[in-house]
Amino acid sequence: MSSTTLNKTDAAAGLLFIAIGAVFGVQALGLDLGTSFRMGPGYFPLVLSALLIGLGALIVVSAFRTTSVAMGTLAWRGLL
Repeated sequence: MSSTTLNKTDAAAGLLFIAIGAVFGVQALGLDLGTSFRMGPGYFPLVLSALLIGLGALIVVSAFRTTSVAMGTLAWRGLL
C-alpha cells in the first residue's frame, strides 16, 4: 500500500546533509577564503559545504514528490 505523503527517511537524510553542510560552512568561514584564482584554505571546504547543502535541499524536495511504501514489522529476531 503506497501513499503520497512525505517520505520521512529521505527528509531526515536531507536535513542531516543540510545540518552537516551548515556546520562545516560556518567553520570554513573562519578561515581565509581568498579568490577563485588564489584559493585560501577555507575556499574548498566552503564550496564542498555549499554542495552538500544543495544536495540535502534536493533530497528534501524529492521527499515530498516520491511515494513512500509503508514499512512492515521490524524483524527483531534477525536484528539480534
